[in-house]
Amino acid sequence: MADTADGPTEKFACLVRTRAHPGRGDDLVKGYAPVFDQVSGEDGTELFVLSRAVDDPDTFFCFEIFASRADFDEHRAKALAGESLDALNAATAEREYVWGVPVWSKG
Repeated sequence: MADTADGPTEKFACLVRTRAHPGRGDDLVKGYAPVFDQVSGEDGTELFVLSRAVDDPDTFFCFEIFASRADFDEHRAKALAGESLDALNAATAEREYVWGVPVWSKG
């Protein structure tokens, strides 16, 4: 359990750095549409922000906060099921994940 501005938390965080194939940054954003739809209906996904690098239109980072590790696991299982990520995966050249627990937050 970590401490935040609001006290102890069991929240789970995920940071994803993604690089699109050259010139396919806009395709990558479009490929996230099923993910945006999914997280919009998930109570356990507390924050989901996809950002584009200011110096490279094919580089993105996504920051996600989940109410718990179980909520993250449920989110990931849904995201990986079926073929809804085919367009996103086709536009993606590389992806790196960092998973952790918040140690401090404001918000």
